[in-house]
Amino acid sequence: MPEISIVIPCRNEAANLPLLLDEIGAAMVGRDFEVIVVNDGSTDETTSVLAAQAVLRPFPLRHLRHEKSAGQSLS
Repeated sequence: MPEISIVIPCRNEAANLPLLLDEIGAAMVGRDFEVIVVNDGSTDETTSVLAAQAVLRPFPLRHLRHEKSAGQSLS
């Protein structure tokens, strides 16, 4: 189990996720971490972008998806 979990709530952020994940990866070099993205009912390509990013990243990237938007607080 990773030492640090970074939890990111998002909704319709497909265009922004790759750069965000790049920045997290650069900031966390040498640390044992994972990224958990909570997708709050996105209607854009967020799901497919996260699936593609999970394969490319050298760190664990988990995707939790709400079928319907539940709001940022719940995410």
